[in-house]
Amino acid sequence: MILFIRNVSFSHSLLHKAHPLILITTGRSYVSHSKTQLEVLVFDQCKSGQIKKLEDALGFFDKMVSVKPLPSTETFNQLLISVSKIRCCVDAFEMYRRMKLVGIQPNVFTANILINCCCQLSRLDCAFSLFGEMLKRGFEIDIITFTSLIKGLCLQGKVCLALEVFEKMIEMGIRPNVVTCGTVISGLCRIGEVGSALELQKKMGRWNCKPDIVSYGAIIDSLCKRGSVNEALNLFSRMIKDQGIVPSVIVYSSLISGLCNSDRLSEALRLFYNMSGRGIAADAIIYSSLIHGISKRGLWKEAKTFFDEMVDRGISPTVVTYSILVDSLSKEGKMREAGKLDEAHRLFDSMVDKGLEHDEHSFTVLINGVFCRGLQDWEVSALSQGKPRFCEKS
Repeated sequence: MILFIRNVSFSHSLLHKAHPLILITTGRSYVSHSKTQLEVLVFDQCKSGQIKKLEDALGFFDKMVSVKPLPSTETFNQLLISVSKIRCCVDAFEMYRRMKLVGIQPNVFTANILINCCCQLSRLDCAFSLFGEMLKRGFEIDIITFTSLIKGLCLQGKVCLALEVFEKMIEMGIRPNVVTCGTVISGLCRIGEVGSALELQKKMGRWNCKPDIVSYGAIIDSLCKRGSVNEALNLFSRMIKDQGIVPSVIVYSSLISGLCNSDRLSEALRLFYNMSGRGIAADAIIYSSLIHGISKRGLWKEAKTFFDEMVDRGISPTVVTYSILVDSLSKEGKMREAGKLDEAHRLFDSMVDKGLEHDEHSFTVLINGVFCRGLQDWEVSALSQGKPRFCEKS
C-alpha cells in the first residue's frame, strides 16, 4: 500500500505545514485532555459534522499522533472520513501515510475510506490496487467496499465493468443493499439501458431490498428522456401506491419535462399543481419546462405569468428560461406587436441585472427574431448595442 501512496501527487504536504495543536476552551481557560478524552472529542466532532475545514482536521491529527499511547485505528478512521467528506482526498492519503509511520495499523474500514477517496479522485486503478491489497491481507471484503468500486466505475461510464463487479460480489455471497442496487440502476439508466434497470429493480426483492426514490427517479427520468412518458407515469403511480414513496422534486421535474416535450401541457400542469398540493416547491428546471411548453402554444402572457411567479418565489431564472421567453416573443411577428421589442430588451436587461451573461444561443434567438420579422435597420442596431461579451472585439 505504501508503493501505491507514493504514486499519488499531493497538493498539500502535512509534513511541511505547521498546524497549531487543538486545545479545548471552556470559556475561561484552556484544558489539555488525556487520550480517552481526546478520542471522545474527535468522535464527537466527526460524527456531528463539525469538522468542515481541512485545518481543523489537521490540528486534531497532529495532536493525535503526538500523544502516547496512540489513539485507536477507529479514531483515526473517523478523522479520515471527515477529511474525505470535505473533498480533501489527497490529504486523507497523506494522513494515512503518517498513520503508518507512527505504527497505526489499517483495518478494512480504513481501506474502504481510501477506496472511496480513490473513486472521488477518478483513480480507479488505485482503487482496485487497494482492493487487491485488502484481499492479500485477508481483510473481510464487505458491501461498502463493493459499493464504492461500483459507484466509481459508474461515474466514469464503465457500467458494464460495474455490472461484472456487482455479479462477482453476489457470487462471493455478499448481498447487495438498496444503495448498491440504486447505484447500478442509475448507471444503467445513464447509458440508456432502462430495460436492464427495470429488471434489476424487480430483482431487488430477492435480497430483501425495497426500491427507493433514487432507483425510481433514475428509471422515470430515463423513460421520459426516451419519450416513454406513459410508462414513466405508470411507474410513478406504482411508486406512490404500492411502495408508499413520496415523490421528490427531481422526479416531478423529469415527468413535467417529459410531458411538455411530448406536447401534453395540460397533464404537465396537473402534475405541477399536484406537486404544489403536496407541499413540494418547484425548481428552475420545472418552471423552465412549463414556460417552454406554454410558449410552444403561442401563449406569451401565460408563459410570462409563470416567469413572474418563478421570480416572485425567489427562484433565479436560467439563461435557458430567458431564451425561451424571447424566442416566444419573436414568433409570428410578435416582436413588432404591442411594443414587444421593448419587452425583449427588458428581459435581456433583467438577465444582466441578475448576473447572467447572454450565451451565443440566447443572443442568436433575439437577433434571429428581429431579422426574421423584418424590423428596421435602426431596430436591429438598437438590439446590437446589447451584444454579449463574446461578440465584442478587442
